Amino acid sequence: MSKVTAPFFGFKAKGQIGKSLVFFPWKGLNVVRTFVIPANPNTAGQQTQRGFFAGAVTLWQNVLYPFVALDLSMWNYRAGISAKPLTGFNNFVKMFVNVSRAGLNPQKFYDTTISLVDTTSFTVAVQHNVSSKDVKLYYGTSPTTLINSVTRTEAATPGLTSTFALTGLSTKVIYYFDIKGLAGELGSFSGIGYQKTT
Repeated sequence: MSKVTAPFFGFKAKGQIGKSLVFFPWKGLNVVRTFVIPANPNTAGQQTQRGFFAGAVTLWQNVLYPFVALDLSMWNYRAGISAKPLTGFNNFVKMFVNVSRAGLNPQKFYDTTISLVDTTSFTVAVQHNVSSKDVKLYYGTSPTTLINSVTRTEAATPGLTSTFALTGLSTKVIYYFDIKGLAGELGSFSGIGYQKTT
């Protein structure tokens, strides 16, 4: 890769010239490299990985189980506190692929609502289509230390709403929460939400 200080017809260049050179900015520098067509051997491993990506996009966009504004906000928040800056969508895809590679069945929690906010409690309700009965909400006063939990055992019905009552909380404190499936539904996940008590 070569550093370019004054490329053709100006001090900056971007794009390709024929099929020989490509100009682009990189870390504040103007650089040029030879034009390369990426190899695509289309191996079985690549096909599997591409299938994971396609599955993630399909689940994210699923109109039968749609995300509402709070769900999207929760995914964006989870992405914002990750080690690498990502969008909520990118973070969802990453988790979906990791869960799929682990041999689990990725599911999502959606249509999340927060209600009955009080000085020492609030309620979170979420829809899901997991097949097991167990869903757990983890919560705490730090988004990276969710040490408390509430488990709800519901009938295994697709589209079921699980409701979690968080009680015994401190007044005027922000509580963060994350929802996950248990047992055979460890691949079920949500973004990270938060609510301040009154």
